[in-house]
Amino acid sequence: MIIDTTCIPNYLEASVLRLVCHLAEVQQCVVGDVATLCGMRFATATGIVIRAEGKGLVSRHPCPRDARKCLLRLTEKGHSLVESLRPSTAQLLNP
Repeated sequence: MIIDTTCIPNYLEASVLRLVCHLAEVQQCVVGDVATLCGMRFATATGIVIRAEGKGLVSRHPCPRDARKCLLRLTEKGHSLVESLRPSTAQLLNP
């Protein structure tokens, strides 16, 4: 995903931004997917999810196939953030 880095809010950590952008592409995933994507331990990925959830960007939902897991999805605030980060066509054509 191409993003306009000038629009990234100061409060947003790079790891949370990576999670939000990943969820925008895949719609939903589990914490283990985040750990694999970012090349980190499960506990570290859980911390990123907790921070993103605390900022209102991500929500957790029960996984229908495995009660031990939860599915992560973007909230409306998360979707709005992603849309604000997408560069306009003009920005892409005239860098």
